[in-house]
Amino acid sequence: MLHKLILGIFLALSLPLSSQPKFRNNAFYVVCRGSEQKLAMIADGFNLKDKNITHIGIGIVKNGMLRVYNVTNTTDADSALICQNLQEFGMLPDIHYLSIWEYRCSRTKRLNMRKIIETMAAERITFDMDFNVEDDDRLYCSEFCAKVLLRLDPDGFQFPLTRRSLNNFYQTVLNREHLDYYPVDFFQSHTGFRKIYEQYFD
Repeated sequence: MLHKLILGIFLALSLPLSSQPKFRNNAFYVVCRGSEQKLAMIADGFNLKDKNITHIGIGIVKNGMLRVYNVTNTTDADSALICQNLQEFGMLPDIHYLSIWEYRCSRTKRLNMRKIIETMAAERITFDMDFNVEDDDRLYCSEFCAKVLLRLDPDGFQFPLTRRSLNNFYQTVLNREHLDYYPVDFFQSHTGFRKIYEQYFD
């Protein structure tokens, strides 16, 4: 549990000064975390190549602070789409990993992204337990991020769905033989995203 305490201090201080990223107004961010419970279930079986992350959100600087918008099935709020600061996003009892990826953009594009997210936040988003990308009112974390990016720049952010054959367990749960989905590391194929921070908590 010591590393969890260290993580709490680390995030409460908004990252140590020696390694603190400079969050820019002319950029947006993809913030990633990995939890021990979901590593084997998600990262090993469904990620493209990054085996550390199990959950992602979009980060935007607002009033000088990074706000992370993410879709989760663990919230008591009316909507599965929530806004958290970095400390809240990282405070899991079994957190294993944290990384932050930056995409530089114009101020106009960043403001457009903020409008897109705020429009979606005003709606009641339900977590998509069926992982069906055809339903915009029901989303999972990486689907939310992919659809925000697609609305922001349909030409610049074209991320194909990944098709994965399912084992017997997932076939029973999802009632299909194949899954077409956005992996949590889908964005890493785009050269515009640059990793500016990562930390393991073992």
